Amino acid sequence: MVDWSQNWSLYNPVSYTHPSVEKKPVWADPDISSFSPQFNTADGPVDRTSFEGNYKVENGKPLNPRGRTGLTGRGLLGRWGPNHAADPIVTRWKIDAKGAKINHSVSKQPILQFVSIKRKDCEEWAIPGGMVDSGEKISVTLQREFSEEALNSLEVTPSERAEIHKRIINLFKSPGFQVYKGYVDDPRNTDNAWMETVAVNFHDETGLITVAESVGVKLLPPRKKITVLLMGNHSAGKSSFINWYVEEHIQRTGVAIETQGFSFVTSGRKRESLTGNATLHLYPHFKPLQQFKGVSEYLSTEICTSRQKRFSLVTFVDSPGLVDGDMKYPFDVDEVILWLGDLCDLILVFFDPMGQALCKRTLNIVESLNEKHGDRLHFYLSKADEAGGESDRQRVMMQIVQELCKRPGLNKCGFDMPTIYIPNPNKPSRCVNQIEEVCRTIEKTINQTVQNTLNSLEKDCEVISEAITDTLINDRQTSVQNRRARCKSCFLTLLGFSVPLALMALLVLGSLSPELLEMALGREGIDALSLYLTPIVRIFESLPVEQRLYSCGGLVLFSFLLLIFARFFFRTRPTLSGKQKRQLQEKLEYVQEVVKTKKKKLYEEYLRQSVSDHDMDL
Repeated sequence: MVDWSQNWSLYNPVSYTHPSVEKKPVWADPDISSFSPQFNTADGPVDRTSFEGNYKVENGKPLNPRGRTGLTGRGLLGRWGPNHAADPIVTRWKIDAKGAKINHSVSKQPILQFVSIKRKDCEEWAIPGGMVDSGEKISVTLQREFSEEALNSLEVTPSERAEIHKRIINLFKSPGFQVYKGYVDDPRNTDNAWMETVAVNFHDETGLITVAESVGVKLLPPRKKITVLLMGNHSAGKSSFINWYVEEHIQRTGVAIETQGFSFVTSGRKRESLTGNATLHLYPHFKPLQQFKGVSEYLSTEICTSRQKRFSLVTFVDSPGLVDGDMKYPFDVDEVILWLGDLCDLILVFFDPMGQALCKRTLNIVESLNEKHGDRLHFYLSKADEAGGESDRQRVMMQIVQELCKRPGLNKCGFDMPTIYIPNPNKPSRCVNQIEEVCRTIEKTINQTVQNTLNSLEKDCEVISEAITDTLINDRQTSVQNRRARCKSCFLTLLGFSVPLALMALLVLGSLSPELLEMALGREGIDALSLYLTPIVRIFESLPVEQRLYSCGGLVLFSFLLLIFARFFFRTRPTLSGKQKRQLQEKLEYVQEVVKTKKKKLYEEYLRQSVSDHDMDL
């Protein structure tokens, strides 16, 4: 291709537009002489902007930003200017029957597979992509084109197609990874129309979370940052501590209750403040907070660019100041703090010696948290420099510790409560400041993240194994119940049909002449039939004609009731197919043999970094 900036006086391209485009289909523009498109902008529902930047327009026609092609017009392309496409690149790791990744024999690296289709028009292999429709989002195009082209190329049953389509929807819920966005060197390009695409990679990772979702278990993915919850009475210095730790003024501070809701403080690329909905999108594992009425409106996130201390590996959760009395919160603050305590890695409780350090609400929450997460709780006497002299501080600390020890769950040996305060060079204090102890506690928790993640992995494996085992056991029990239901249904159905059939048989036998019966059954057959039917006939003949009719109608009604009972009261419940049971069994083997074995190796590798080989051999 020759750039437009180069002079070429002899350039005489051929003008060509395919007849299928000239027929004016819905996906194509009309001829340039019959309308005036707006180039380099959104022209109604049609996006005429280019990923290459602004392109030139000459004589009302757009010019290919890469240069001359030898053709003018649109060729096989529908739009003047850029024709936008979307190409989903769906990949996965090649795995064996047990779900373990297969490594290449030479490189020893996992083998990456991707989805491709064989085009029917040219018999060439291609990525299942397509054109972006007018007004359509690229994310929608990616899923639509992949679903259409990939599913149409498969020869599967309708049930298998529905299952594949469900997997595709789940796969495309993720944003994917953008591989390329820009101009495409396509043979259909002309001087006035060209292809541009967005290629996005969607990786189908069959990990524990995917396996768990297939059996109805919700797992949280491991987080790279630890979450530290700060709680205490109002004006206890929680926000001030966060500001000191990040060395920026992020949180509002003061004597009044400045933190009305829950504020997440985390590190990022630029300073930003997020509202409740954005916070829940940033932290999807906190989305269950929406079940607490009113709390969503009081969630916020402060993103800070600080790189001080270990802040890049920490997310602080600043909670509202706790008070007793008539103070009303717009949500159930006690329950929300208890719920957050389940997810947080560290819980720092600040007691303000000058405020409501003995707030009953704080003590009640602390006692409840201690029942499940006593190892995560750490207590600090904040603002210790404002508590007067050393004797005053000791007196306050004794009162707080005594009040805590009155609680049965908190009455333990070695109760520790370091004194901390925010250092102020303009206000020196003789009080011992152990604020660095808080930093060491945070750093220790960060260093234990690997251990916690591996421990969680083992627990998650047990949860998934138990869920799969329960599913298989319940399926077997359902199958047994279904067999019993079928047997009862068949018995009632046969009984329901036998009554009218018996009446019909009696009518037929009664209408036949004795000679014909003797010819059909023989003398012995007639004697045997008379032996069994004579009592019934005598009883039936002894009844008046009206009662005979009622009896026949009652028997017919009884047979209908039996059929209704067989139909509606012994229904079977759905069970797993053989394929589904095999898949569950394979998942169980994958968790037990592959994941647990891998977890053991990871633990060994982690420990070898700290202990000697001699200890590992033991």
